Amino acid sequence: MVDYVPMHQCRSNEYWEKRVKGSNNNYYTVSFQKQYSGDYDYECTCPAFKHRAGYCKHIKSNMEDRCEWHEQWDSHSTSDNKCPKCGSDVMVVMCAV
Repeated sequence: MVDYVPMHQCRSNEYWEKRVKGSNNNYYTVSFQKQYSGDYDYECTCPAFKHRAGYCKHIKSNMEDRCEWHEQWDSHSTSDNKCPKCGSDVMVVMCAV
């Protein structure tokens, strides 16, 4: 039997975005969010991401900026509804234990 318990996670696990400057001084938005398939993944508003397979250079160079903190996997805990790793808001999710 599987039990579910509430745990905190950084909002960046559900949605994250960052405005980045491209090599031609254009600005693009790199984001992490739920896709039509129901899975979560990165997107970029640059032409290379739209017309080629795989991640563009903007996504690759900014992926590490997304926090990804989750109470189940990380040893830190939160007491003020702020992520202990990045300071962003946290949300409660039900996790199987």
